[in-house]
Amino acid sequence: MKNIMQKKSVAGSGSSSTALSMGLVCCCQLDKKSSQFCFLRIGNRDGISINHQLSFSTHDHVRFVSSCNGLLLLISGKKKRFIYHVFNPLTRENFSLPQACVTGTVLRSGLAVDEHQNYQVVLLHGSAGLELDVFSSETGKWKRQKPINLFLPLPVKDMFPKLTAPPLFSNGAIHWEILGHLLIYNVHNYHCKLIELPCVNDKCSWKSKMNFRGSLWESEGRVHYSYTDTDGVHAWYLLNEHDLDYYSKYNNIDCEKFNWGLADSFDLQTLRKNYPEMFQHWTKWKPGYLSSFAYNESSQTMYMQLPGLVISYNRKTGALEEVCSFKLPGKDFNHCSFFPFVYGNGEYSLEIINATSEEKTVVKLPTTEVVSSLSF
Repeated sequence: MKNIMQKKSVAGSGSSSTALSMGLVCCCQLDKKSSQFCFLRIGNRDGISINHQLSFSTHDHVRFVSSCNGLLLLISGKKKRFIYHVFNPLTRENFSLPQACVTGTVLRSGLAVDEHQNYQVVLLHGSAGLELDVFSSETGKWKRQKPINLFLPLPVKDMFPKLTAPPLFSNGAIHWEILGHLLIYNVHNYHCKLIELPCVNDKCSWKSKMNFRGSLWESEGRVHYSYTDTDGVHAWYLLNEHDLDYYSKYNNIDCEKFNWGLADSFDLQTLRKNYPEMFQHWTKWKPGYLSSFAYNESSQTMYMQLPGLVISYNRKTGALEEVCSFKLPGKDFNHCSFFPFVYGNGEYSLEIINATSEEKTVVKLPTTEVVSSLSF
């Protein structure tokens, strides 16, 4: 079982290949028994349109976990009978993983995909201590691993609140946000590293961070972390070995604690003053109302979610624009979550990727309309 392309398909697709291209995906929990996944294309001029060919709904309660190189890691089921799925939306191919014999609760899960579409699904779990279960598409089996060099600052039962940022696979490692820290797991040697997440305010603690919404993304080969607080939106980049060597050569620093550089920061008061129409519906503002969730490196544009709205922020010009709106009658806006989606190097139709919008219009998500249905 080399890759997901060899699995049985639930629907057909064309075949070709092209370079990596970025888009967005919205996962809406319509009710307890159904979900909808709506895919958005980002045009060459950063215009956005709905990709109806990829969008689908499910008769099952399916949740998004992460995306990597054109594949999605999804989860369905209830309580301890969760089923993980690796799904290719471009070909409609789905592979449901066999049940893993985990000990305790699954605390984190993630997906790693290489350039050949071989993948690993990683479950971090445990009750007394932490363990890893790793599924490989090359072997078709789960393998139990003990994480190397993972020393946690707090007992396991107290340190895994609800995940706010989807995991990111970058530079050969899965990155998780975890209790004010970044947990980095190298999929090749099982080595782990725990790094404290950055904070603009020196008085900020991990407990206060949990009230805000963060995200992980990659730009110029670097891992970035952004979050929203009462002051604004802040984006940081993780320093690499070259950066640390450079700074340590000219400065007396502790490389174990000096891990982040500030990439960008903009305050909410200025945004609300300059763009009152976007913020006029919320008189009692909360930092959790605004969250960055994706970044388009080519246009240097950050995408952020507001209640019922997706906006774009151009880091070059400082311009803020509405790009997408959505409504869920009778439900809280948090039932819709947005994530980046990078089209991988698998087989798919060029028409799907290249038919991108050039116009900057506000698209409306079809949350109340019927789209093609799939069963997991």
